[in-house]
Amino acid sequence: MRKKSRDNIVLVEASPPARNDKPVDSPTVGLPSDWTLRPLGDVLRLRKEVVHPRDNPRGRTTFVGLEHIESHTGRRIGAVDVEMAELTGRKPRFRTGDIVYGYLRPYLNKVWIAKFDGLCSVDQYVYHVNRELADAEFVAWFMRSPTYLRRAPIDTTPGQLPRIRTEEVAAVSVELPPLQEQRRIAARLREQLGEVARARVAVQTQISTAESLSAGLLNEVFDDSRTTEWFQCRLGDVLVRIDAGQCVNCESRQAQPSEWGVLKVSSVTWGEFREQENKVLPQGFVVPDGAEVCPGDFLISRSNTTVLVGAVVLVRQTRPRLMLSDKTLRLVPRKEAVSSEFLEFLLRSPRCRKFIEESAGGASSSMKNITQDAIRNIPIVLPRLEQQRQIASRLADGFAAARLLRTELTARSCALGRLPGAILSERFRLS
Repeated sequence: MRKKSRDNIVLVEASPPARNDKPVDSPTVGLPSDWTLRPLGDVLRLRKEVVHPRDNPRGRTTFVGLEHIESHTGRRIGAVDVEMAELTGRKPRFRTGDIVYGYLRPYLNKVWIAKFDGLCSVDQYVYHVNRELADAEFVAWFMRSPTYLRRAPIDTTPGQLPRIRTEEVAAVSVELPPLQEQRRIAARLREQLGEVARARVAVQTQISTAESLSAGLLNEVFDDSRTTEWFQCRLGDVLVRIDAGQCVNCESRQAQPSEWGVLKVSSVTWGEFREQENKVLPQGFVVPDGAEVCPGDFLISRSNTTVLVGAVVLVRQTRPRLMLSDKTLRLVPRKEAVSSEFLEFLLRSPRCRKFIEESAGGASSSMKNITQDAIRNIPIVLPRLEQQRQIASRLADGFAAARLLRTELTARSCALGRLPGAILSERFRLS
């Protein structure tokens, strides 16, 4: 491979990759007569303008790093205004119209066309496009496509992030139609993928709305104006007892079905008991009487993040041989006073959550703790037992509907997320 330097730009001529660790697809055969097959090195010139602190640069500029480029779309999602005199390391310079390409983890497809002059990170290559041969937008779309990734010999050396070298980028073949056709294809891709992006935003908005449905149901049912005639008391007034788990030094692996396990803090989330979140108890450990978790148990998380401390769940089914941990408590309610199904929703209500979060101690928001005394003092309101069951049934139906809607919308969002790759793969498909 030879390099010719001219005006701080290095021309990288095409040459076979020095190393090829995986099979690379062959380019398309049977091209239209007015199309040409070229290596990217024919249309891309590597720009090697670098700003280095030792050169005492002055002035302000804009820095666009890998984290500022959205994967697959080429959309810039951020930038940093920097004082060049304060740079702590060398930074490649890009010019308006250049292709800025993230060569670390190339499968992220972080390919951006610069709309202004600025600086980028050393994890990005800067390419000037030969305008006589290629349209920059067309080339950028190609470099974001699955076809490019299949042809690119990406280095996956153990201990290093996947990467691609400049000579390997230069050797990747691309089918080039006439310039006018390139511009037409690029414009069509911009239109199609813009429609996909707008659809994804709309679905994400719908997901946010679906997620707020559950909170809306709780707010409606437990609104202060609706509960004025309900019986007001403390949670401890309707509990028989609180059972505590214990701390055990365990292996980190999950218990097999034939083994005893102790619950991890992640086993108790809002409305969902995750039996698989457990650690195997050491051999010879004697499980205390009454410590096994059983269907019908009502659990509360004694220690967790601000959002999850005090999270409650009614265990509807579980595998045997699971033990309470020191971070999970079992609440045993008086059945003649409160329905466990109703209590599960009641303790998620705004009033109860406010009390729990204000009562939880701990210096870090990543791990808060609530005492048994604070749990007993949670203020609650209770309608008649029959009304409790009716409310719990209605809330359960509403939560199930919201959960189903979120699942459907999430699946739609995932499908839309795969669509750009499918569109680009079809446009730059191989025979």
